[in-house]
Amino acid sequence: MFNLKRTSIIVLLLIGFGLSVELCRIYYNANFNPYALDSFCSINNLIDCDGVAKTNFAQFAGIPLCLWGIFFYSFSLLLLASPALSKFKLLKFLEVFKNPISYVFCLSLLAFVISMCLACISIFAIKKICVLCFATYFVDLAVALVARHYKEPWYYEIKQSFGDFKSAVSNRNYLIAFIAVVIGFLGVLTYTANSYVLAPQLKPIDLSHSKEVKYTMKDNIMGKPTAKRIYGLQLRFLLYDKYFAQKDYERTRQCCGYPTQPAA
Repeated sequence: MFNLKRTSIIVLLLIGFGLSVELCRIYYNANFNPYALDSFCSINNLIDCDGVAKTNFAQFAGIPLCLWGIFFYSFSLLLLASPALSKFKLLKFLEVFKNPISYVFCLSLLAFVISMCLACISIFAIKKICVLCFATYFVDLAVALVARHYKEPWYYEIKQSFGDFKSAVSNRNYLIAFIAVVIGFLGVLTYTANSYVLAPQLKPIDLSHSKEVKYTMKDNIMGKPTAKRIYGLQLRFLLYDKYFAQKDYERTRQCCGYPTQPAA
């Protein structure tokens, strides 16, 4: 029975890992690949994975939620494999995870609570539903339900995991290692949140290098008599659009058998 439970959890975690990988593919195609086709789960205005992926809610601390999912499922699989991996000398420290299934239950329960918050944001704030995202929410719930010890109170796994953690940090070496991991983790979050290295589409546009020219317009009925014209990124975007429009115009005339002429 224990082996069946363990195998079932591993299968569910692998399914969640696969869904997270596919969500990463959808996320980066939606945000960075202008030639990508709509994903299979972008059906209409409500069922739209691409639309959800393009919102600011699709990342946390500068890290896409799909990468958080990959980290969660990978770490949970590592916990389940810790009894076997701890037999190797270099991985002996994994022996601190005495009850890995209890840890997986706690993490899955926490993931499901967060998932319900994300589901509410998706329905009420974004007003779009990502089918694959909701599939991972059900996977998180299924993992928690399978990992639970039903002969014990519902808080049994939480109490057991806390006791194991308290016993582990009582060792000075493990305590120092834990503090180092937490500091490193917070450092990574600070870097990703401020550098936008994993979510560059959210990085604010810097117009500090743009040239600003003030001039007075005569008969300016569209705005104030004193207006500003900004050259820089906007001008380059306009030039790029005109360049590609000219190329498309020439290719169209060639296909129709007309001599190429400059677009008006």
